[in-house]
Amino acid sequence: MKAQQLAVRPTMDASGNVRMMSVLNPMPTVDEWAVLSDGTVAIARGQSYRVDFVDTDGTRRSGPRLPHQWERFVDDDDKQRFLDSAKSAWNARRGAAAPSVGEDDQRSGRVPLDVIPASELPDYRPVFGRAGVLPDMDGRLWIRTLPLRGAAPGVIYDVVDRKGRLVEQVQMPTSTVVVGFGPAGIVYFVAREGMDAHLFRGRLL
Repeated sequence: MKAQQLAVRPTMDASGNVRMMSVLNPMPTVDEWAVLSDGTVAIARGQSYRVDFVDTDGTRRSGPRLPHQWERFVDDDDKQRFLDSAKSAWNARRGAAAPSVGEDDQRSGRVPLDVIPASELPDYRPVFGRAGVLPDMDGRLWIRTLPLRGAAPGVIYDVVDRKGRLVEQVQMPTSTVVVGFGPAGIVYFVAREGMDAHLFRGRLL
């Protein structure tokens, strides 16, 4: 999950021994920026979901709030279920052969993992995660949004113009990511199938 944020913090056990613990925030609210083709700096704001701009002459301006179906956690139990699921998924990616969280992690050199308390999660799920914005060659910003619960499989990119307005939404299959752009709406994307990756070129009309 691109949105994940991992920090390492010291903890002390009942015997007074200091241990290192990885603390996972699986869904932080972040700001991300990119430089547009004309040199303008575009900053996507995670809290309000709008794009701020710093023009080449230093002028600062803000776009309108972008439309989004904000998804609210029902309660702390709902947050905890999400955190438990994120922790399980993270540990699974560490490898089936890796020891479980506990003393074996310390002996093997692996830092055990915990998650932030449910109270530290925001009430609403963030719109996008880290490394979630890309500039194309036509002055637009592409924002890779995080999938909503119950939504159809796939990834949606919100395409924003120089005035901060949503001008297009592009849906890609789950295993596909945009990796670059060409002029006049050309889009390069990579589709993964098993261990293979295939590069394609398309055009935004």
